[in-house]
Amino acid sequence: MPVVVRVPIAKSHGVADPADPGLFSHWQHDEYQCFVCHPAIFPKARKGFTHDEMDEGRFCGACHNGQSAPPASGARATCRSTCHAK
Repeated sequence: MPVVVRVPIAKSHGVADPADPGLFSHWQHDEYQCFVCHPAIFPKARKGFTHDEMDEGRFCGACHNGQSAPPASGARATCRSTCHAK
């Protein structure tokens, strides 16, 4: 299992959006067992997804909804320092 996974870009980004693909860190999520996310939340194939899908509660948004974990979108999101870090 890789420690850090780059999430493939699912669609082109605008100039104001982060250009770098999102990162997923397994070690930051090590309190959860693998079956919590695989295959319940994430597909078996490596797939990109959008913030709109996360805002609907899919993929990272299943937990990163502002209640269970910090939100994936909006003013409280830490986009460039966590998910879209270089």
